[in-house]
Amino acid sequence: MLRFLKQSILLVAALFVAYTLVLVLLVQVDHQGQLGHNAIFPRSGNGHSLTRFQELDTMGAVDVLVVGSSHAYRSFDSRMFAEQGLRMFNMGSSSQTPIQTVVLLKAYLQQLQPKTVIWVVNPDVFRSDGVEASVDLTANLPWSNVSAAWLWQTQDLRVFNALYYRWLSHFTENWKAMEQKAHSGPDTYIAGGYVLRSGHQEARPAMPLPTTPLKNKQVAALVEGELLLENTPVLYVETPVTQDYYGNYQQRGEYEHLFENRIFFNANNHFTYPNRFFYDGQHLNAQGVEKFFFDLKEILRLN
Repeated sequence: MLRFLKQSILLVAALFVAYTLVLVLLVQVDHQGQLGHNAIFPRSGNGHSLTRFQELDTMGAVDVLVVGSSHAYRSFDSRMFAEQGLRMFNMGSSSQTPIQTVVLLKAYLQQLQPKTVIWVVNPDVFRSDGVEASVDLTANLPWSNVSAAWLWQTQDLRVFNALYYRWLSHFTENWKAMEQKAHSGPDTYIAGGYVLRSGHQEARPAMPLPTTPLKNKQVAALVEGELLLENTPVLYVETPVTQDYYGNYQQRGEYEHLFENRIFFNANNHFTYPNRFFYDGQHLNAQGVEKFFFDLKEILRLN
């Protein structure tokens, strides 16, 4: 019996070492997960999360803090706020859901002390499992701000692998010294967290969006975030998307009911922009961001 126990322990240890080596190899060779779908580690991805959080590490108090998904960091340009005499930082990240927003607020709210928070929302983030956002932030946040809670919240192997790889790598890496180019493909990172992209949206056939119910864990995270922000005014904003894309949102009732008693501004109910203001169905291009900010001034009371 003792011999069997020893052999079992050795086998488990050998499998663990093999698992670790394969994971490290896959991430090093193919961090976007093309070879191994469950081994994704998008450091320096197209959302510029690494650059954004390195800059955030040096920030002091701000007038306006923007949080949310790519709809946040591709819709609010810090330079336009600066022209109005306001210091803004855009703490958006790719596919960020309320679960990730809460972790970020806990990590940075005291440091930034915003006078106003713009929380960018849409139905998709409340229907999301949060896996993509958890993996992105695990790869790009300073290790001290990475949340192990994302593993049990998502219960996904991709998140486990990202957390495990980051734990292994943080012993030898210098996060502050890592570099990401400001220009990456069609994107340009602008100081303050905004990611600029030019181009425009071509007309495409409409495709239905998921109709799954809002996830309770995302709604609960929204409430938790509000408790953290209880002394800070919060404006919830749904940013413009193309008319075709907006028309494909199904079953908005549950989502809109969620914001009935909150300060919520759905830009799609007020502004109708042509496709030339978008680079895809749900993201504004540089021209669209400028137009949106101009139209939103009255709502934000910036003039």
